[in-house]
Amino acid sequence: MKLLQVQEMRAAYGRIEVLHGVSLHIDAGEIVALIGANGAGKTTLLRTLSGVHPLASGGIVFGGEDMSAQPSQVRLRAGMAQVPEGRQVFGPLSVRDNLLMGAYVRDQAEVPQDIERVLDMFPILREKQHLPAGSLSGGQQQMLALGRALMARPRLLLLDEPSMGLAPVIVHEVFRIIRQLRTQGTTILLVEQNAHLALTVADRAYVMESGRIAFTGDSRAVRSDPMVQKAYLGL
Repeated sequence: MKLLQVQEMRAAYGRIEVLHGVSLHIDAGEIVALIGANGAGKTTLLRTLSGVHPLASGGIVFGGEDMSAQPSQVRLRAGMAQVPEGRQVFGPLSVRDNLLMGAYVRDQAEVPQDIERVLDMFPILREKQHLPAGSLSGGQQQMLALGRALMARPRLLLLDEPSMGLAPVIVHEVFRIIRQLRTQGTTILLVEQNAHLALTVADRAYVMESGRIAFTGDSRAVRSDPMVQKAYLGL
């Protein structure tokens, strides 16, 4: 079943169009990777999906509902949550308060049990839950940003560069959580510079070049494509 369908998405910054008719779909329960060079339009695509950046033209259907003209809070309530590039946690607030911020659209009666679920998933956050988020390491902030998004109970998680700037051992832990989320039924659209890592965890992938989809297929087919190997896998 298609959870997300994007048709001919166009987006611009001022007069400069950066997405040129992008079409893609994501089935419920999938991990779909979106790879490409810096400046290809990957982050703009995620921001346009979540409603942070305006859609110039095209269509976004999520869970059978047309979200093309809906504001970001409506998309969040429908089950679409984004973990932004660079984490963007609220530094002065405590770790626990950052998690609570992720649940502001939720029935508050259910929030305490979800806080416990996230703290079980990320034990280091339980240990530091009363400290300012700005005092955490980069890897811990990435876990917090992921946990904050999970507090919305998303049906679709938009992950933007979760491995950026992290030590290998933390990257391994973050991707372990990504795999775990898939087993729990969360659908994921993953933007990731580490193409090899993204393709090992994803079911399917889209390759973006200059604001367009250049290639798509299941992860094995994308991984074995000569263009992808040369441009993104260093082979």
